[in-house]
Amino acid sequence: MEFNQVTVTTLDTPGHSFDHVSFLMKNFMFIGDLVTNPAPVITMKEEDSIELMDSLKTVINLDFETAYGGHGVWDKNDIKKTLNNMLKLKKKVETHWRMGLNAEQIVEKIFANVPKKVLLMEEMSEHEWSRRNLVESILGTRHKPPQSLLSEKS
Repeated sequence: MEFNQVTVTTLDTPGHSFDHVSFLMKNFMFIGDLVTNPAPVITMKEEDSIELMDSLKTVINLDFETAYGGHGVWDKNDIKKTLNNMLKLKKKVETHWRMGLNAEQIVEKIFANVPKKVLLMEEMSEHEWSRRNLVESILGTRHKPPQSLLSEKS
């Protein structure tokens, strides 16, 4: 799109929602809720962490200085930090999964000492926002069968 000789590029950046988009305009990004916290602890049921990480990778490769989101103003290093934190978390979650732990046990191992506000948010949202949602989303069990289950059926 072009407005008054300013080009706006629309990018599909699913993860927070299946239809999430971001906009690049000059050296500014408008990322909506792509980044809510650089070190996620909880997520909504509908979020897809795998798609979110892919979207973060896409955004990092773009030429911008500042990203404006619904939860803050970020620079490219903040976006990279968010992706790196999510990749580290994914590795931890998958390690525990391979050891035979289920999602609830993984939550207890990784997120045992979270701030009280996280527990309150889980309870008040009736687990619409939760640590378990995050773990299941990282494993891919929230939106599709986990890869380990798919390979067992083959």
